Amino acid sequence: MKKTVCILWLLCTVLASAIAQQTPTTAQIMSKASEYWAKQDYTQAASWYRKAAERGDATAQNCLGNCYFSGKGVDQSDMYALAWYQRAAAQDNPDGMVNLGYCYYIGKGIAQDYDTAMSWLQKAKVLYTRARKKGADV
Repeated sequence: MKKTVCILWLLCTVLASAIAQQTPTTAQIMSKASEYWAKQDYTQAASWYRKAAERGDATAQNCLGNCYFSGKGVDQSDMYALAWYQRAAAQDNPDGMVNLGYCYYIGKGIAQDYDTAMSWLQKAKVLYTRARKKGADV
């Protein structure tokens, strides 16, 4: 009985390890998305951005918002673009904040609101300035 339990435990451990090694990291997913974007295969790029965006990656959320904004790789949708920009901005992604601010500024997918647009752009500016002072590449 103990031998059977040990063998089952060992098999489960090996199987779990194999599954974990097959699951790509978010960085790997984003790399794949970028490769497809560079090749102008926007459908594949959007598909990979979606995978990372659904995992909560703010950069991917912004990129997927760009896909919907421009209609590259997906059907153009102001509503979905805005939703993905909002998710990215909520995670302090400055590019998402700029894009969200732009949507408010031009009234794309939402009622035009210059004050809200400027608020998002100011928040992005603070983050960009902070990153520049730290020497980060934003």
